[in-house]
Amino acid sequence: MSKIACLECGSLTSLVSGVVCGSYSAPRGPFPECKGAWRPAFYLVAAKDDMFPINKRAMDPDGEGIVDVKDAGRFLQARAGDQFMCQFQCDLCHFRNIQRARSSGRKR
Repeated sequence: MSKIACLECGSLTSLVSGVVCGSYSAPRGPFPECKGAWRPAFYLVAAKDDMFPINKRAMDPDGEGIVDVKDAGRFLQARAGDQFMCQFQCDLCHFRNIQRARSSGRKR
């Protein structure tokens, strides 16, 4: 698995330079194998109306941001190799694990 096509843009990425689902190339039960791989810039938090809580930039009493400006996309966009810090599964595999059913369509 040296080069993998990004689901969003189709360009090639890798296990180290991209974000790859922990179930990649693994058929599970009645479901086909997962092909979830993205270039980090293309794996973004879903719609703004998503009810899942997202950490916000911490502010000090003066209203200044505590987190560096370079971390503005923190918690909103994947970084290369994020799957090495904790087990990552794409939205589709996560849905299948919880619902034990097929999704009506792949959003990512």
